[in-house]
Amino acid sequence: MVQQASSGFAQGLKDLCDHITNMDSRIRFAGVLDGNGKLVEGGMRKNVIPLLSEGKDDLFYLRTVSRIKELKDLQGSLGDLAYIFIKMEKIAFVSTSLQESDKTLLVSMEPDADPSFVIPIIKNALVE
Repeated sequence: MVQQASSGFAQGLKDLCDHITNMDSRIRFAGVLDGNGKLVEGGMRKNVIPLLSEGKDDLFYLRTVSRIKELKDLQGSLGDLAYIFIKMEKIAFVSTSLQESDKTLLVSMEPDADPSFVIPIIKNALVE
């Protein structure tokens, strides 16, 4: 799905975000960030109230991309990065690098959601 020709790449990213967002009502957000931390596809589920202001969203996106880049620098010693999972009191996040691009997939969900239900979907979508 994600590894399509450039004209279909954006549509593949949109389809991926839509698929993830529609999997479960506990998913709040599914988006693709570019190498500079800018949201290029996806977004918040309809009727979900954001926990961060728009300016803080941008800062969080940048920090997410930075974490991915930092960990990719250690791949030679630690192996390939599968995903990052962060659980906080009010929210949980899963992020991963999209293969063969500088893009990052970020998914946020309610804190009671077990990420094990979303991670296989993300992995399957990345190899289709």
